[in-house]
Amino acid sequence: FKKVVASQPNIYTFRTGFADMLNWLYDFDSSYADLAENELKAAAELSPNRQSTYHLWAKVKRNRGDTEAALVYIKKSIALDPQATPPHFYHSILLFDAGRNDEAYKELKTAVALGWQPQDHNEARVIGAFLADTGRYDEAIDYFRKALAIDADDDEARIKLGLSYYFLGKFEPAKQYIQEVISKM
Repeated sequence: FKKVVASQPNIYTFRTGFADMLNWLYDFDSSYADLAENELKAAAELSPNRQSTYHLWAKVKRNRGDTEAALVYIKKSIALDPQATPPHFYHSILLFDAGRNDEAYKELKTAVALGWQPQDHNEARVIGAFLADTGRYDEAIDYFRKALAIDADDDEARIKLGLSYYFLGKFEPAKQYIQEVISKM
């Protein structure tokens, strides 16, 4: 990908695509965050005030553990198009990360009202976990069920679904979902 960017350095989408890929590889080598930020700076020079640039920058900052900087970037992304759902969803994740649960919940509701739906089982499970962690077990159950509808083999979602039922005092479904996972061990 680096060769593609080098061969066409003035194409914005090559730069942001490379930055996004580097961000995904951050867990393997944290120095990729520096490279990702350099690509985003170049992309911003080529095409200033693009929502996707700020959104990606927020992700890089989150990977680096700088939630406050990530919040600044995601707010810039939202300001450019308040009707776009991905930035509102990601804003809710950042707010949950920061322990600002009431704000996070409100932002999640905004994303949902604008039409956001989980793109994969991981998104559904993560939102379910945040909701469960804040005591919103009925809503958490909905997201854990969505995770399982997307990927029936998501045992983490299945366990968390069982635990959510348990904390609501619904012991039969709790037992069922937890036993399904235990039986696979």
